[in-house]
This record gives sequence, C-alpha cells and structure tokens, in this order.
Amino acid sequence: MSAAVSWAGSSALSAGLTGLHRSGEQLQRAADDVLGATSRAGVEATGGGAATTGDTVTLSDVAQRLRGARGLEAALLDGQQAVFVYTANARVIQGADAMQGALFSVLA
Repeated sequence: MSAAVSWAGSSALSAGLTGLHRSGEQLQRAADDVLGATSRAGVEATGGGAATTGDTVTLSDVAQRLRGARGLEAALLDGQQAVFVYTANARVIQGADAMQGALFSVLA
C-alpha cells in the first residue's frame, strides 16, 4: 500500500515539475511574441523606419520571418495562461509534498 502511495506522490511531483517547465517555455514564447508584435507595430507606425519613441529593438529579417505574425492580444493572453498553468503546477507539487509529508508522519 505505501509503495502505491509513494509512487502516486512521485508521479504527481514529476508531472508538476514537467508542467512548470512547459509553462515556463510557454511564457517565454509569449514574451517573444509580445516583443515581435510591438516591434512590428513600431515599424508600421513610423512607415518602415526606426521607432522614435525612445527604446528601439532591431530584429533580423530571418528572426522576424521565423517569429510569425501573431497579434499582441493573443501573445498577452498566452502569457497570462502560462502564469495560471504555472501556478496550478506549483499547487500540484505542494499537494504531492503534503501527501508525502503526511505519509512519513504516519509511518514515523
């Protein structure tokens, strides 16, 4: 019985850690998309020249083609979703830790 509970706890921990990693990657992709969308907006606003609002970002033509044409709104929503998924996975890890702690206190 305790082996099954231990396996379930480590499985939940593993799934939670994998989820943290994936949501971190999702957040990075969303941040890249926000950067791409805002840099495209700056180029469009200035008629193809460099933005004159202070800070500027220059991306190579290859990077812009690889980035794709995603809208700013979609990128911001993806970023918020990544935060929610990250939080949920952190709670899975907390639950697995609490379950293993309770198991150890029962066995001790």
